[in-house]
Amino acid sequence: QATSRWNRGCTLAHALMDRAESPSQRQEAVLLAARLYGDGGKYQQALELLAPYAQGRDDLSLSCRFLGCELLVSQGKLEEAVEEYSQLAAICTSSHLASTSKEILTLGDKAAYRQAELLYSLGRFQEASAAFADYRRNHPAGTYRDAALYFNGEALAKEGFVHRGILQHETLLKQHPSSPYLFSSLLSLMDLYKKTGEYGGAVEAGDRLLAQFPQQAQAAQIPGKMAELRLLEQGMEQQQASLLAEFNQAGKQNTAEGRRLGLELAHFYVNSFGNEGEGEQLLLQILEYREAGEELVAAGAAALLGDLYRGQNRYQEAA
Repeated sequence: QATSRWNRGCTLAHALMDRAESPSQRQEAVLLAARLYGDGGKYQQALELLAPYAQGRDDLSLSCRFLGCELLVSQGKLEEAVEEYSQLAAICTSSHLASTSKEILTLGDKAAYRQAELLYSLGRFQEASAAFADYRRNHPAGTYRDAALYFNGEALAKEGFVHRGILQHETLLKQHPSSPYLFSSLLSLMDLYKKTGEYGGAVEAGDRLLAQFPQQAQAAQIPGKMAELRLLEQGMEQQQASLLAEFNQAGKQNTAEGRRLGLELAHFYVNSFGNEGEGEQLLLQILEYREAGEELVAAGAAALLGDLYRGQNRYQEAA
Protein backbone atom coordinates (compact mmCIF):
# COMPACT_ATOMS: atom_id res chain seq x y z
CA GLN A 1 0.00 0.00 0.00
CA ALA A 2 2.81 2.42 0.86
CA THR A 3 4.58 1.61 -2.43
CA SER A 4 1.36 2.24 -4.33
CA ARG A 5 0.96 5.66 -2.71
CA TRP A 6 4.59 6.50 -3.39
CA ASN A 7 4.19 5.57 -7.08
CA ARG A 8 1.07 7.68 -7.29
CA GLY A 9 2.90 10.61 -5.70
CA CYS A 10 5.71 10.36 -8.24
CA THR A 11 3.17 10.25 -11.09
CA LEU A 12 1.43 13.36 -9.76
CA ALA A 13 4.75 15.18 -9.36
CA HIS A 14 5.63 14.46 -12.99
CA ALA A 15 2.16 15.63 -14.02
CA LEU A 16 2.84 18.91 -12.21
CA MET A 17 6.12 19.22 -14.13
CA ASP A 18 4.31 18.71 -17.45
CA ARG A 19 1.56 21.20 -16.62
CA ALA A 20 3.84 23.91 -15.22
CA GLU A 21 3.10 27.31 -16.75
CA SER A 22 6.46 28.88 -15.90
CA PRO A 23 10.07 27.79 -15.36
CA SER A 24 9.76 28.43 -11.62
CA GLN A 25 6.63 26.27 -11.35
CA ARG A 26 8.38 23.48 -13.21
CA GLN A 27 11.39 23.76 -10.92
CA GLU A 28 9.16 23.53 -7.85
CA ALA A 29 7.63 20.37 -9.31
CA VAL A 30 11.10 18.97 -10.00
CA LEU A 31 12.08 19.55 -6.37
CA LEU A 32 8.95 17.75 -5.23
CA ALA A 33 9.59 14.80 -7.55
CA ALA A 34 13.26 14.56 -6.49
CA ARG A 35 12.29 14.54 -2.81
CA LEU A 36 9.85 11.74 -3.51
CA TYR A 37 12.50 9.75 -5.36
CA GLY A 38 14.85 10.29 -2.42
CA ASP A 39 12.20 9.10 0.05
CA GLY A 40 11.87 5.97 -2.04
CA GLY A 41 15.60 5.33 -2.12
CA LYS A 42 15.89 6.23 -5.82
CA TYR A 43 18.81 8.55 -5.17
CA GLN A 44 20.50 8.40 -8.56
CA GLN A 45 17.21 8.97 -10.35
CA ALA A 46 16.58 11.99 -8.12
CA LEU A 47 20.06 13.42 -8.81
CA GLU A 48 19.64 13.01 -12.57
CA LEU A 49 16.29 14.79 -12.38
CA LEU A 50 17.80 17.71 -10.44
CA ALA A 51 21.00 18.12 -12.51
CA PRO A 52 19.63 20.38 -15.30
CA TYR A 53 18.00 22.70 -12.75
CA ALA A 54 20.93 23.09 -10.34
CA GLN A 55 23.17 25.22 -12.54
CA GLY A 56 21.88 28.73 -11.80
CA ARG A 57 22.31 31.06 -8.84
CA ASP A 58 18.69 31.88 -8.08
CA ASP A 59 16.78 30.55 -5.06
CA LEU A 60 15.28 27.54 -6.81
CA SER A 61 18.49 26.47 -8.56
CA LEU A 62 20.43 26.61 -5.31
CA SER A 63 17.64 24.70 -3.56
CA CYS A 64 18.00 21.98 -6.19
CA ARG A 65 21.73 21.89 -5.59
CA PHE A 66 21.27 21.68 -1.82
CA LEU A 67 18.84 18.79 -2.20
CA GLY A 68 21.43 17.13 -4.43
CA CYS A 69 23.94 17.37 -1.58
CA GLU A 70 21.50 15.76 0.82
CA LEU A 71 20.89 12.94 -1.63
CA LEU A 72 24.63 12.30 -1.91
CA VAL A 73 24.75 11.93 1.87
CA SER A 74 21.82 9.50 1.75
CA GLN A 75 23.76 7.50 -0.85
CA GLY A 76 26.77 7.37 1.46
CA LYS A 77 28.90 9.48 -0.91
CA LEU A 78 30.17 11.65 1.90
CA GLU A 79 33.44 12.82 0.33
CA GLU A 80 31.56 14.00 -2.76
CA ALA A 81 28.94 15.65 -0.56
CA VAL A 82 31.63 17.58 1.37
CA GLU A 83 32.91 19.09 -1.88
CA GLU A 84 29.40 19.95 -3.08
CA TYR A 85 28.45 21.60 0.22
CA SER A 86 31.68 23.61 0.11
CA GLN A 87 30.96 24.90 -3.39
CA LEU A 88 27.35 25.68 -2.55
CA ALA A 89 28.33 27.59 0.61
CA ALA A 90 30.82 29.66 -1.41
CA ILE A 91 28.18 30.48 -4.04
CA CYS A 92 25.61 31.49 -1.43
CA THR A 93 28.14 33.64 0.42
CA SER A 94 29.07 35.53 -2.75
CA SER A 95 25.46 35.66 -3.97
CA HIS A 96 23.96 37.18 -0.88
CA LEU A 97 26.19 40.26 -1.27
CA ALA A 98 24.05 41.24 -4.22
CA SER A 99 20.83 39.60 -3.02
CA THR A 100 18.47 40.05 -0.13
CA SER A 101 17.00 36.58 -0.57
CA LYS A 102 16.45 34.97 2.81
CA GLU A 103 16.36 31.57 1.08
CA ILE A 104 19.92 31.96 -0.24
CA LEU A 105 21.18 33.09 3.16
CA THR A 106 19.56 30.05 4.78
CA LEU A 107 20.99 27.65 2.20
CA GLY A 108 24.48 29.09 2.65
CA ASP A 109 24.18 28.74 6.41
CA LYS A 110 23.07 25.10 6.16
CA ALA A 111 25.63 24.15 3.51
CA ALA A 112 28.57 25.62 5.43
CA TYR A 113 27.60 23.83 8.61
CA ARG A 114 26.84 20.53 6.89
CA GLN A 115 30.27 20.59 5.22
CA ALA A 116 31.98 20.93 8.61
CA GLU A 117 29.71 18.32 10.19
CA LEU A 118 30.52 15.78 7.48
CA LEU A 119 34.26 16.40 7.83
CA TYR A 120 33.89 15.64 11.54
CA SER A 121 31.91 12.47 10.77
CA LEU A 122 34.66 11.35 8.41
CA GLY A 123 37.28 11.76 11.15
CA ARG A 124 39.00 14.63 9.35
CA PHE A 125 39.15 16.59 12.60
CA GLN A 126 41.74 19.22 11.61
CA GLU A 127 39.73 20.18 8.52
CA ALA A 128 36.49 20.01 10.50
CA SER A 129 37.85 22.39 13.13
CA ALA A 130 38.84 24.91 10.45
CA ALA A 131 35.42 24.53 8.78
CA PHE A 132 33.54 25.08 12.05
CA ALA A 133 35.65 28.19 12.73
CA ASP A 134 34.93 29.46 9.20
CA TYR A 135 31.24 28.84 9.74
CA ARG A 136 31.15 31.01 12.87
CA ARG A 137 33.21 33.71 11.18
CA ASN A 138 31.12 33.83 8.00
CA HIS A 139 27.75 33.27 9.70
CA PRO A 140 27.85 35.29 12.95
CA ALA A 141 24.07 34.99 13.27
CA GLY A 142 23.93 31.42 11.93
CA THR A 143 21.45 28.83 13.09
CA TYR A 144 24.15 26.34 14.12
CA ARG A 145 26.57 28.56 16.07
CA ASP A 146 26.24 26.52 19.28
CA ALA A 147 26.63 23.21 17.44
CA ALA A 148 29.72 24.58 15.66
CA LEU A 149 31.28 25.49 19.01
CA TYR A 150 30.53 22.07 20.48
CA PHE A 151 31.90 20.03 17.59
CA ASN A 152 34.88 22.34 17.14
CA GLY A 153 35.73 21.74 20.79
CA GLU A 154 35.47 17.99 20.26
CA ALA A 155 37.52 18.11 17.05
CA LEU A 156 40.30 20.16 18.68
CA ALA A 157 40.45 17.79 21.66
CA LYS A 158 40.70 14.78 19.34
CA GLU A 159 43.63 16.47 17.59
CA GLY A 160 45.37 16.93 20.95
CA PHE A 161 44.61 20.65 21.40
CA VAL A 162 42.84 20.11 24.71
CA HIS A 163 43.02 23.68 26.04
CA ARG A 164 41.70 25.07 22.76
CA GLY A 165 38.89 22.53 22.95
CA ILE A 166 38.09 23.67 26.48
CA LEU A 167 37.86 27.27 25.25
CA GLN A 168 35.25 26.29 22.64
CA HIS A 169 33.10 24.55 25.24
CA GLU A 170 33.43 27.42 27.71
CA THR A 171 32.39 29.87 24.97
CA LEU A 172 29.35 27.71 24.26
CA LEU A 173 28.31 27.84 27.93
CA LYS A 174 28.63 31.63 28.04
CA GLN A 175 27.09 32.53 24.69
CA HIS A 176 24.39 29.83 24.44
CA PRO A 177 23.15 29.02 27.97
CA SER A 178 19.98 27.39 26.60
CA SER A 179 21.69 25.29 23.91
CA PRO A 180 20.62 21.64 23.52
CA TYR A 181 24.39 20.90 23.48
CA LEU A 182 24.82 22.24 27.03
CA PHE A 183 24.68 18.83 28.74
CA SER A 184 27.16 17.24 26.32
CA SER A 185 29.46 20.25 26.54
CA LEU A 186 29.58 20.09 30.34
CA LEU A 187 30.34 16.36 30.14
CA SER A 188 33.22 17.08 27.79
CA LEU A 189 34.53 19.83 30.08
CA MET A 190 34.60 17.39 33.01
CA ASP A 191 36.71 14.99 30.98
CA LEU A 192 39.00 17.61 29.42
CA TYR A 193 39.70 19.44 32.68
CA LYS A 194 40.50 16.09 34.31
CA LYS A 195 42.98 15.34 31.51
CA THR A 196 44.76 18.64 32.06
CA GLY A 197 44.80 18.18 35.85
CA GLU A 198 42.53 21.20 36.38
CA TYR A 199 40.28 19.36 38.79
CA GLY A 200 38.58 22.51 40.05
CA GLY A 201 37.23 23.18 36.56
CA ALA A 202 36.06 19.58 36.26
CA VAL A 203 34.26 19.79 39.62
CA GLU A 204 32.59 23.05 38.58
CA ALA A 205 31.32 21.46 35.36
CA GLY A 206 30.04 18.45 37.33
CA ASP A 207 28.24 20.65 39.83
CA ARG A 208 26.46 22.42 36.97
CA LEU A 209 25.42 19.08 35.50
CA LEU A 210 23.94 17.95 38.81
CA ALA A 211 22.13 21.27 39.30
CA GLN A 212 20.77 21.73 35.76
CA PHE A 213 20.32 18.14 34.58
CA PRO A 214 19.74 16.03 37.72
CA GLN A 215 18.15 13.00 36.04
CA GLN A 216 20.54 12.87 33.09
CA ALA A 217 23.49 13.38 35.44
CA GLN A 218 22.40 10.43 37.59
CA ALA A 219 22.06 8.24 34.49
CA ALA A 220 25.56 9.29 33.39
CA GLN A 221 26.92 8.33 36.85
CA ILE A 222 28.10 11.87 37.53
CA PRO A 223 27.88 11.59 41.37
CA GLY A 224 30.46 8.77 41.36
CA LYS A 225 32.74 10.71 39.03
CA MET A 226 32.38 13.80 41.21
CA ALA A 227 33.55 11.89 44.27
CA GLU A 228 36.77 11.00 42.46
CA LEU A 229 37.24 14.54 41.12
CA ARG A 230 36.83 16.11 44.54
CA LEU A 231 39.49 13.78 45.94
CA LEU A 232 41.80 14.64 43.06
CA GLU A 233 41.15 18.33 43.67
CA GLN A 234 42.33 17.77 47.25
CA GLY A 235 45.63 16.43 45.92
CA MET A 236 45.13 12.65 46.11
CA GLU A 237 46.85 10.47 43.53
CA GLN A 238 44.54 9.67 40.62
CA GLN A 239 44.52 5.88 40.99
CA GLN A 240 43.95 6.14 44.71
CA ALA A 241 41.19 8.69 44.21
CA SER A 242 39.52 6.48 41.63
CA LEU A 243 39.63 3.48 43.96
CA LEU A 244 38.19 5.46 46.87
CA ALA A 245 35.35 6.70 44.69
CA GLU A 246 34.59 3.13 43.57
CA PHE A 247 34.85 1.89 47.17
CA ASN A 248 32.33 4.47 48.36
CA GLN A 249 30.00 3.80 45.44
CA ALA A 250 30.11 0.04 46.07
CA GLY A 251 28.87 0.45 49.65
CA LYS A 252 32.24 0.57 51.43
CA GLN A 253 32.93 -2.36 53.81
CA ASN A 254 29.24 -3.30 53.88
CA THR A 255 29.32 -5.22 50.59
CA ALA A 256 31.52 -7.94 49.13
CA GLU A 257 32.55 -5.69 46.22
CA GLY A 258 33.23 -2.84 48.63
CA ARG A 259 35.49 -5.07 50.74
CA ARG A 260 37.38 -6.24 47.65
CA LEU A 261 37.97 -2.65 46.55
CA GLY A 262 38.77 -1.68 50.14
CA LEU A 263 41.67 -4.14 50.21
CA GLU A 264 43.15 -2.51 47.08
CA LEU A 265 42.68 0.91 48.63
CA ALA A 266 44.28 -0.19 51.90
CA HIS A 267 47.49 -0.99 50.00
CA PHE A 268 47.74 2.69 49.02
CA TYR A 269 47.13 3.87 52.56
CA VAL A 270 49.60 1.46 54.16
CA ASN A 271 52.33 2.34 51.68
CA SER A 272 51.89 6.12 51.78
CA PHE A 273 53.43 8.19 54.55
CA GLY A 274 50.89 9.60 56.98
CA ASN A 275 47.98 7.40 55.91
CA GLU A 276 48.89 4.22 57.79
CA GLY A 277 46.18 4.83 60.39
CA GLU A 278 43.49 5.00 57.73
CA GLY A 279 44.87 1.81 56.22
CA GLU A 280 44.73 0.02 59.58
CA GLN A 281 41.11 1.05 60.22
CA LEU A 282 40.04 -0.01 56.74
CA LEU A 283 41.70 -3.43 57.08
CA LEU A 284 40.06 -4.01 60.48
CA GLN A 285 36.67 -3.13 59.01
CA ILE A 286 37.19 -5.55 56.11
CA LEU A 287 38.02 -8.35 58.56
CA GLU A 288 35.07 -7.48 60.80
CA TYR A 289 32.51 -7.39 58.00
CA ARG A 290 33.81 -10.29 55.90
CA GLU A 291 31.41 -13.10 55.08
CA ALA A 292 31.72 -16.74 54.07
CA GLY A 293 33.32 -17.17 50.67
CA GLU A 294 35.62 -14.17 51.09
CA GLU A 295 38.63 -16.11 52.38
CA LEU A 296 41.04 -14.62 49.84
CA VAL A 297 40.04 -11.03 50.67
CA ALA A 298 40.24 -11.80 54.42
CA ALA A 299 43.65 -13.45 54.06
CA GLY A 300 44.95 -10.51 52.05
CA ALA A 301 43.69 -8.06 54.66
CA ALA A 302 45.20 -10.07 57.52
CA ALA A 303 48.58 -10.39 55.79
CA LEU A 304 48.72 -6.65 55.01
CA LEU A 305 47.69 -5.76 58.54
CA GLY A 306 50.35 -8.11 59.93
CA ASP A 307 53.04 -6.45 57.82
CA LEU A 308 51.87 -3.02 58.98
CA TYR A 309 52.05 -4.03 62.67
CA ARG A 310 55.46 -5.68 62.23
CA GLY A 311 56.79 -2.49 60.67
CA GLN A 312 55.55 -0.58 63.71
CA ASN A 313 57.20 -3.06 66.13
CA ARG A 314 53.75 -4.23 67.27
CA TYR A 315 54.87 -7.86 67.17
CA GLN A 316 52.21 -9.46 69.31
CA GLU A 317 49.42 -7.90 67.20
CA ALA A 318 51.31 -8.84 64.05
CA ALA A 319 51.53 -12.47 65.17
